[in-house]
Amino acid sequence: MDIAGTTGNLFLSGSVSQGTINVYGLKSQKTVTSIKATDAEFFPPTDYTPVLHATTTNPALNTSTVILGTYSGVVGPNSGDKGMLEINIQYAQTVAGTTGDGTYFFGLPAGFTVDPAYIQAVATDPEDMRAWGILTHVTDNTSDTHQNGEIHLIQNAAGTASGLAMSAHDDSEGSLSRAYVDNTFYDVAVAVMEYKLFAKVPVVRV
Repeated sequence: MDIAGTTGNLFLSGSVSQGTINVYGLKSQKTVTSIKATDAEFFPPTDYTPVLHATTTNPALNTSTVILGTYSGVVGPNSGDKGMLEINIQYAQTVAGTTGDGTYFFGLPAGFTVDPAYIQAVATDPEDMRAWGILTHVTDNTSDTHQNGEIHLIQNAAGTASGLAMSAHDDSEGSLSRAYVDNTFYDVAVAVMEYKLFAKVPVVRV
């Protein structure tokens, strides 16, 4: 196969087997003598029900709680393959639950975990942590407070679950300070609570 005048990245679609591709530019010829085609699975927007975890003990939610999740992205087809998922979550409760213990985080769709290379230590101040998404809305309607914040990638203390943690503005710590949403801050023991978030998450297929 000869491709003339190609600049930048070269993308081939369809079925490709091992062979030779000659790419001719203005100054030089590049020959690719081996092609390794790797399949990947595309996920269109797909609904799932996220689990709300905590790093030590999970909260217990009222049965009227509504949690809606949607994900999409591209991930390799085999166990251990990596990829990227876009995740959107909305949470709403009108009856209090019990708080659990630790930093809250929403789990990923079944069959995926956060790529361990990007797991962040919960002890790290959220102001210093890399943000992978946006907490667009956290509301405690009981006291009529509304905040936004960032999304971070963490796992529980046992290392058995990973997902999306939330940090939000904390008035008690100063005008620029943030704190994790946890069993003491925007927790589920408040009767009316809402979280809305969006993130792009590097994942590994289980």
